[in-house]
Amino acid sequence: MLLLGTQVFRDYPEDFDTFTLSDVTHKLHVFISYNWAMPQWLKFMALAFHFNHKAASAAATVAYITTILLVMLHAEAHEDSDDLFFRSHLGTGVCVVTYWLFLLCWHDVKALFWRRGKRVFLDRCCIHQTDEELKQQGIENLDIFLQLSDQMLVVYSELYTKKLWTMYELATFLPKRGPNRLAVLPTFLIRCTILAVPMVALHCIWVQMLLVDDVQQPVEDLLLDSRLAILLLDLPLLLVVTWAFRRWAKEEKQMRENVRTFHYGDSHCLKEADRSMVYSNIARYMRETKAVSAEAPDEDALVAFNELVRTEVPIAVTKSLGGWGIPLRYLFVILMPMMTNIVDYLAVAPLLYPEPLPMAMYATGWELQRLEVFSPKETPGKLKKPEAEISRQ
Repeated sequence: MLLLGTQVFRDYPEDFDTFTLSDVTHKLHVFISYNWAMPQWLKFMALAFHFNHKAASAAATVAYITTILLVMLHAEAHEDSDDLFFRSHLGTGVCVVTYWLFLLCWHDVKALFWRRGKRVFLDRCCIHQTDEELKQQGIENLDIFLQLSDQMLVVYSELYTKKLWTMYELATFLPKRGPNRLAVLPTFLIRCTILAVPMVALHCIWVQMLLVDDVQQPVEDLLLDSRLAILLLDLPLLLVVTWAFRRWAKEEKQMRENVRTFHYGDSHCLKEADRSMVYSNIARYMRETKAVSAEAPDEDALVAFNELVRTEVPIAVTKSLGGWGIPLRYLFVILMPMMTNIVDYLAVAPLLYPEPLPMAMYATGWELQRLEVFSPKETPGKLKKPEAEISRQ
């Protein structure tokens, strides 16, 4: 599916049958539940984060370790400490670039070796969109697709909990498969990740540049202390991070409130003509699962569905998002440049400074206090070689 990129989500002419993009199968790996109103690129990035993240992380780790080892081996015989300082951060660049390349292209790499991806359910491809009879059959048997799926992937947006279709899919899946089979991908966090990575990388580059004489001296002449330049750069970053966390906290709170007060009558339906069909599906499902008696009217079944949503969905969503409310994969990607930057420096710091860890903290901007082990001229200026190395020469 990712091989089609954003094309699978675009608006096709009415005479084009997206049903031809699907195939016959007896097993589904992932059922994708999403809101059609999202931008195409955001849907693609959400799926890329889900399906390609592990491969991208593994590839970035291998590339990073290889680069660091090569830098360290070359550093033993290297004489120019300034060159060594900049070369030590080559690992961070290789790691970040490798991760994003594999995240966006891993499905293409697999296709080159004739490896099939996971079989997924995507409504616009697996339910006929032009033949009304086939479309109705697909909608009526949606619960069968859900039962055949190993996992449900929820591409969450603020409209998700307000849609009748998506809540029907989610509430139907959970009682059968359980919360452990649910994965929630908040699109807001994906947007924040894409924005935050270059900002964190810029922070790391700027701090490293301040350790060079030609850059630091003019900055100190202007601001008296180079650390003020770090603060000037970090202040907007901190404001953006604070805004993002507050916005996500509000969005998560609103999501829980929407679920807590969910009512089938207030939910939106893309095509109002489909509402009665969805109601009928919900009532039939509630009877089949014995949530209501076989003779219960549709109204009682729909009320029972309300309670099912309010009890099952919050538990499953909390479990999927984790105790912090933010999946760790997003924090990992955002902090990748900063974490690898520290390791870069530690790898060659023994050749440059007697105390590598404090200097690594300073170099990444984590420690804003002047380090006592260095004089003001030694810290940010031209990097000096250890005395032992000088004496050998």
